[in-house]
Order: sequence, then C-alpha cells, then structure tokens
Amino acid sequence: MATSALKHGRYESAPTDPVDDVLKERGKSPFPKQKEFSGYLDVRTRSTKSWKRRYFALSNNFLLMAETEHAKVLERVISLEGTTIKNSMKTSKLTFELLSKKKRYTFRAANTTECSAWLTHIQKASKLHIKDVYKFEELLGQNDDGTTKVVSARHRVSNEEVAVKAISKRHYDARQLQNEVLILRRLDHPNVVKLYDLFETKNTVYLVMEKLRKQFFFLCLNSRCIRFFFFEIKKKGERIL
Repeated sequence: MATSALKHGRYESAPTDPVDDVLKERGKSPFPKQKEFSGYLDVRTRSTKSWKRRYFALSNNFLLMAETEHAKVLERVISLEGTTIKNSMKTSKLTFELLSKKKRYTFRAANTTECSAWLTHIQKASKLHIKDVYKFEELLGQNDDGTTKVVSARHRVSNEEVAVKAISKRHYDARQLQNEVLILRRLDHPNVVKLYDLFETKNTVYLVMEKLRKQFFFLCLNSRCIRFFFFEIKKKGERIL
C-alpha cells in the first residue's frame, strides 16, 4: 500500500551518474526518514520483460527502488528530471510508463486508486525544483569562473537555514563530486558540515548542507579543500573517522 508524507524528506544515508552512485551507497537505510510517497509496485523494462515486485519511494525529483522497504541498499535511482510519464489506461487501468534519459519503465499498481496516486505524485516530483522547497537568500561564495556557488537558503516549511552548493554540470568533475558527497555522507562530526539533501536539474546539481556559524567548511568549493581540511585536523590529532 502506498503512503505519503506532507513534510519534505531527507536522505538518511548517502550519485556512472555521481548522484546515482552516492544514493545507492550502503547504510542503515537508503530511504529518507519521511518519504514523500512510497509503496510497492511491479516493474519491468524492455530488457527485463518479466514483472518484478519492488519497493519505491519518492524523494525530491528522484524515484528510489529497492527489493523491499527494509533493504540496506538501493537497486536503482531514477532521476525524474526530464522524464516523460505516460498513462497506460488504454491497455490497462493498473499500469503507467516512465521514459527516462536511459530507459523505459513500465509500472503496475495493485489497484486503480494506487495507480492514479503514483501518477500524480511522480508527475509532481518530475517538475519539482529546489526553489519550490528552499527559498534562496544571499550569495556566500563562488569559485573563480562562477560555475560553483554557495548560497544561504531557508526551508519553506520548517524555516531551517541551510547552505546550498550549486554545481554546473557543464564544467563539473563527476568523480570529484561523487567523492565529495560520499565523504560528507559518511562523516558525523561537529566541525564537519552535514549534507542534508540532493537535487538535480538539467544543468545543475545542488547539495543542501548544514549552514555553520563559522563559515569555513561549506565555502570550500571542491574536494581538494575537503582533503586539505581533513589533513589539517589529523595533524592536530583530532580523530574524525
């Protein structure tokens, strides 16, 4: 049975799309604590013609898939940005199709009510932009060519203040971004900024992070700065790993 939550969800654990790789990382749970919409669906693709029963959860503009709701790792992360959702009512009232950048997925729900609900939520998520969730405020910093910026923002529901790092896809290093996000996901230390959320659009990847009063760490605009920061801490004998 599908379930939904009113509040915006966050990933509890941490993308060869860098976002995908990070979201699939093993952890206590790969799903957000508060799921925007979730439940079991049958799914198949052109390459796998037989139906498979899987658990799905929507978080931002990503559809997360795992074998069960208790799985420790995700099987697939489907970015909904730029996807096409087709209603298959002409052939079946229980199925719908999703055409992503890489694949065509066909989903089958248990009943027409759930099918309609999934269609509504996926269509809404595919159009979701980070500014629908966070209100951008002042610019905190940027790199020399302006392809990476950090801005102050507030969650539109909770009013929580965060820092958002916007990285242009045209000039970013996919492996470097993946390493940076994985590092932030794995660490839990009062002097290291926490990574709250991920968003993706056609041209930009957004990292939603904790905003620290001592504005040092989140102004680091690449993983070289992160590695240098870790090295300096280790030299002082402070254990963070």
